[in-house]
Amino acid sequence: MIICEVGLNHMGDDSLAIKMVEKIIHSGADAISFQLREPEFYKKNPEYLLSKSFYKTIKKHINSHGKYFGLSVCDDSYSNYVDGVTGDFYKVLSWAINDYQFVSKLFFESGTDIYLSTGMSNYAELDLLVREYRQYEKKMFLIHTQLSFNIDDVCLAVIPEMKNRYGPIVCYGHHCEDMSVLDLSTAFLPNSIFFYVKLNDRIIYPDDKHAVNLEQIDLVVSRLNMLPRAIGVPEKVQMKNQVEGVK
Repeated sequence: MIICEVGLNHMGDDSLAIKMVEKIIHSGADAISFQLREPEFYKKNPEYLLSKSFYKTIKKHINSHGKYFGLSVCDDSYSNYVDGVTGDFYKVLSWAINDYQFVSKLFFESGTDIYLSTGMSNYAELDLLVREYRQYEKKMFLIHTQLSFNIDDVCLAVIPEMKNRYGPIVCYGHHCEDMSVLDLSTAFLPNSIFFYVKLNDRIIYPDDKHAVNLEQIDLVVSRLNMLPRAIGVPEKVQMKNQVEGVK
């Protein structure tokens, strides 16, 4: 699944958020997510709050185009901002995945897929986490991401190792400012790919350096869908020469 994360790049503006959604739903992306932060964040940054009525309308609109609606959350307070709207899936922000009480409650009450961002965790912490949520394993997914813009920190090689440890539930979350890493990530066959989006490059967004410009969304999504086809299977087969003039 390809998930476009609006995050907070809507800047608290309903009309801007709608423009972003319109561009995404007409691309080949599968899902769109919005981020809800903790109350302390909104006390300092009230301008990032969308209207409560927005979420019900936008979820219905997203679903009507065959896309999934997701919420990225970090504590129970998220429900206060969305007027009772539930996600088709949830992403738990990296600093909250070890809040076992909150995450277990989210698994139990939502009954839907939960993606856990692992950007601040090592293997020892993930081993404990996977054991803690084992009863929800059919709905649990791990997102490998590094909270760094630097290409040297991306470490895509972690994805197959995480698959060896935890099974085919490992996704990739993009935070690198080099967008070509998104293409490269497909070679590691993540379960899903998450990346932030922004409407354009004319202003600076909260998640700016690592966000895909929606003016290029069709090209980006088409490549992410196409490139895994080049991986094939680990078998060398005899073929007829299809490249004219080459022997």
